[in-house]
Amino acid sequence: MEYLVACNWDFELINKIDYPEVSSVFAGLPDTIISSGRPSQQIRCISEPDIRKTIKLVHEKKWSFDFNVNSSCLANRELTSAGFKAIMKYLEWLVDLGVDAVTVANTNLIAMVKKNFPMLRVNVSTFQKIAEVTQAQRFEDLGVDLIMLSEHVNRDFKVLRAIRKAVKCKLALIGNVGCVYDCPNAHTHANSLAHTGARGEQSVLPDACMLYCFSKRLEKPEELVKIRFIRPEDVSYYEELGIDVLKIIDRSSTTDVLAERVKAYSERNYDGNLLELLGQMMDSKRSISRAKEIVIKNMLKKPIPSSFRAGKNSRDFIGLFEHSLYDLVSLDNKRLPNGFIKGYEQRDCRATNCETCGNCKTLAAESVRILDEALLDATLAKTRQGLEDIRGGTLLG
Repeated sequence: MEYLVACNWDFELINKIDYPEVSSVFAGLPDTIISSGRPSQQIRCISEPDIRKTIKLVHEKKWSFDFNVNSSCLANRELTSAGFKAIMKYLEWLVDLGVDAVTVANTNLIAMVKKNFPMLRVNVSTFQKIAEVTQAQRFEDLGVDLIMLSEHVNRDFKVLRAIRKAVKCKLALIGNVGCVYDCPNAHTHANSLAHTGARGEQSVLPDACMLYCFSKRLEKPEELVKIRFIRPEDVSYYEELGIDVLKIIDRSSTTDVLAERVKAYSERNYDGNLLELLGQMMDSKRSISRAKEIVIKNMLKKPIPSSFRAGKNSRDFIGLFEHSLYDLVSLDNKRLPNGFIKGYEQRDCRATNCETCGNCKTLAAESVRILDEALLDATLAKTRQGLEDIRGGTLLG
């Protein structure tokens, strides 16, 4: 198994994740012509010399440097003459930096890269939610080198085997995914990130879609088990399926947190609260950027764009995430059975009603523990009010 690891632009990270299975890192930048899949305020600002230094350090490890240009929407800029030229200039700059591969969600951008930058490998972003054989074949026909499958098929082994048999390109899965299983906000969230991370677009401070996930994960313990994470102990199972790459996230995490995650997956063993390994969560305590600090500068040190908006209620909204999920509940990895993953081999979750199955509920009863019930109830009440603010149009005041 190869590991593709999130890079937070900290030089020290490169040595701290130096394990045999690490083969590449990925990163992105804030406030750029093509969003890199995260809000600008969640990505560390870095100068061009430091970008080049980071890539040099990665290459010295004989790893590849993958760059996220995985906006699900380019607002049709790629179809205009001016937009096309601006995007081409940006891609030329990435090549000059020494980037080896790009992760892309927009199919027009895939075609642009394949035609004009054959030296770059192209990875399809998980934002495409590829979960079927024909989908995978379509993207392979576009010439992509790697497909990052939808995180929601991590335990759909029939589909994983079928896709592996149908395509020759590399297949990747997010190992420490933290998203709610089959989240209804998946496409809305991807498109929101496409605009909140791009230069000149309407950007708001709260990542509102995260509020639904946070609330849902607090409501029922089984929602934590349903998350399609891959336990470090189960990596070999995916190797046998023919999965080539395991992606370890998040780019907003601190160096020590990322190092802890890579260590767990490299040793294929973790003894603790599994929620601390998972990404895609609002977690200011273990993040390189504090959401309460409204500071956005792009790599060229330009002023904060006028389109950035932090409404009067933004600080209150961010306060909803004062306590991280692992402060409230624990998912004890060692209390999950040794045959945990094989239990899903025997089930077809896509065709099963969770209410009648009960597998995840049973597992949650054995492994999930509420750490502070009063605090959990108070936090859940706040998140529900936050969702009402969105529905009422008062999120930003």
